[in-house]
Amino acid sequence: MLLIPIKNKYKKPYDKKKNTKMGTFNLLASENILGNHTLFAKEAGKISNKELESVRKILRRKFKKTSPIIFHTFPNMFITKKPLASRMGKGKGPVKFYECNLSVGDPILEFKHSDPMVSRNIFKIIKSKIAIKTIIKVKK
Repeated sequence: MLLIPIKNKYKKPYDKKKNTKMGTFNLLASENILGNHTLFAKEAGKISNKELESVRKILRRKFKKTSPIIFHTFPNMFITKKPLASRMGKGKGPVKFYECNLSVGDPILEFKHSDPMVSRNIFKIIKSKIAIKTIIKVKK
């Protein structure tokens, strides 16, 4: 089940909004909101809905559906692409995938789990699935 928006303001937007803020990440200023393990974006970038879905599947598989997972990002921007062999003109191409823009220090997801070693191993797997650099914060 890929994350996609139910309704958009426009059918196909012509401008890509770039609201990613560059800067440095301060781990002490960031807070865990609901869970005790939080994954933050260490650099500005984009995450597609396929990446978020693969992370969700990994967490569900490892935790056996026992711990709650909270996603703080939602892919609300969509990217269109025309087929390779098409000629010029005839409108904009169909929607290919959805993505979300992240700034430095934005929380991506968080969850509650009691064993810190298991969650560290899971975060190593998650880091390989996400295209941007991330950092983990554990609530004491």
